Amino acid sequence: SNKITVKFEVNKPRTWKGLSYILKSSILQNEITARGLDCNVHLIYRTPQGDNQTDWLLFEAEYWMPNQHVDHCRFYIRTGVVPTSQRKKVVDILNNEVLPKLVDWMEIQICKPQNSTDRGGFYAYVKKMELILNY
Repeated sequence: SNKITVKFEVNKPRTWKGLSYILKSSILQNEITARGLDCNVHLIYRTPQGDNQTDWLLFEAEYWMPNQHVDHCRFYIRTGVVPTSQRKKVVDILNNEVLPKLVDWMEIQICKPQNSTDRGGFYAYVKKMELILNY
């Protein structure tokens, strides 16, 4: 069988005291692999400059087609932090509600024709305990 190869590059700098990253990269990687998606992913962990007490970046994902510099498609995904005290609650939302939708969206992007000019994006945030999804 053709083994699916997910090329997974992760940038994960330390964050500040009292804040925690919400995504375990292995969970995203396993979900992509389980779905059989053959793709390159660049995952970037960020501590946004802003109110990390109430506004939380879950995912900002973009799909980039090949260009003259890069000969393959790739996903560029950013994820953020929450106050450590809120982590468990937000991780549940992320893993159960948001991650499946992100991977659905990724699958749709991969299936688009190569000449498609639709540069898709997937954006998921929690603002004041409300989940906001745009894709």
